[in-house]
Amino acid sequence: MTAVGFFIVGAMKSGTSSLRDMLRQHPEIDLYKGEIHYFDRADLYARGAEWYHGHFDFSRPALHGDKSPSYSLDPGTPARLAAYNPGARIVWILRDPVRRLVSNYHHSKRRRPEAMEIAESLARAGALAARNSPMAYLYRSQYDRHLDAFLAHFPRAQQHVTIFEEFLSDSAGQARALAEWLGVDPEVPMAFPHSNENRAGVKRRYPVAPEVTAELRVRLAPTVDYVERFLGREIPAWHMP
Repeated sequence: MTAVGFFIVGAMKSGTSSLRDMLRQHPEIDLYKGEIHYFDRADLYARGAEWYHGHFDFSRPALHGDKSPSYSLDPGTPARLAAYNPGARIVWILRDPVRRLVSNYHHSKRRRPEAMEIAESLARAGALAARNSPMAYLYRSQYDRHLDAFLAHFPRAQQHVTIFEEFLSDSAGQARALAEWLGVDPEVPMAFPHSNENRAGVKRRYPVAPEVTAELRVRLAPTVDYVERFLGREIPAWHMP
């Protein structure tokens, strides 16, 4: 069967692009360089599998992959992925949900200064999540909701969750573990090309008050608990102030 074998589905602002660029260094992997959005955009999905497969080199005996973190946010995507390839492997890289939310907020402000403030987004969280708005900062950090949606279609054994902060502290070990799980040679060296770009300007212009951060910690505590139960262990980096 000609099919894409694995999908990096999330989470946004958690190192998905760095993870893609790392895996593209592996000679046994054919991972598309951009984001296709085939499974979460109706207009692209309507173009069919032949159009989608045109983004990959199926002449290579490689493991083909697609990275589109928006897949984790669209309610219909897990079912479409499962219908396409029920044996697909699902890859997650998750960041401290509070820090991810703040990064998402600054990313939005950098692109559009009129983007919604965090407090307003929290007050309208339900409505924003329902329509998958770019301003749904909270929803995008509620990994429990996204993991649950995929668990309805893919068993736990087909999902690999890695933690962004742990990738930064041990990129070689994390890379080997992921390669082994994907079924490619784990001894191939791969660099995790993450860079902390200087965002001091936008952070100064749009500071996040301590009381807002404290509220986020409370609102996202269930997500932290869920992911730790999912992994069967504590994530120390997510409990640091």
